[in-house]
Amino acid sequence: MSPTDLIKQASAIGLAHIPYEAFVNTQKALSLFVDAALFKRKDAVAILLGESGTAKTNVSLAVKKLVEENYAHEEARVACLTVPADVSHKVLMARFLRAVDDPWAEKGTGPDREARIPAVYRNKRVKLVVMDEGQRLFTRTGRDRAKVADSLTSLIQDLGLPVIMVGTDELEELRNAHEPLFRRSLIYRMSNFTLSTTKSTEEFKEVLKALNQVSARPFSNQIIEPPGLQLVIKATGGRIGRIIQLFELALQNACLEDAPMVNYACVENAARELRQIR
Repeated sequence: MSPTDLIKQASAIGLAHIPYEAFVNTQKALSLFVDAALFKRKDAVAILLGESGTAKTNVSLAVKKLVEENYAHEEARVACLTVPADVSHKVLMARFLRAVDDPWAEKGTGPDREARIPAVYRNKRVKLVVMDEGQRLFTRTGRDRAKVADSLTSLIQDLGLPVIMVGTDELEELRNAHEPLFRRSLIYRMSNFTLSTTKSTEEFKEVLKALNQVSARPFSNQIIEPPGLQLVIKATGGRIGRIIQLFELALQNACLEDAPMVNYACVENAARELRQIR
């Protein structure tokens, strides 16, 4: 296999299951949240918080997959959308419609679009709404922000569906200013890896071993023991997204150097590259 082909295999690292407690427990808790809301046939909001790169999106996608599998007999689907950076009522309503492939998502005024969404979602058999970058809902000020928040509150109530809102810690700080939207919200948080306790260190080792299982070339033992663990934590801040990115770069380095395994030097070089692309 050529070095180019091996480098392409580096992307497989990002597909590894993340076997750590926070991921598994949050996924289960959110799945139960969705089932409970659907059973009661009431709207409900769950907030998933964490820094960039802490696997929030991975968790929400895992929940999406479970919901689609559990409700496959109803041909259910999950509407996933990202809140735009410069959010407005009209654009946000279009995002809701585009999330279910509505061909007229860009037609009509903001209120027209909002009025159509409940019927469209019922016809599309939507069971869950996942909103990424939720903190962007509050980037505007004054009337514009109030209009977006109030309209979203009304829409969620009209839909009668569970909503998972994914965002940074800023979203938690802003929730108190919009009580109607979050009156029954549950908060879940994804945290970074650390080496502060024996338990957290062993958990981190298990994650690296899982990544090793899907790597085109094996990791050297030096990587999964100190000081390799310390190097990875320092380079990535313990964020799983950055950890995956680090090892993708390290694997590319190993392939280019025709090294038999991903060694300490490969990871060290990858750490320098990672600092340059931040």
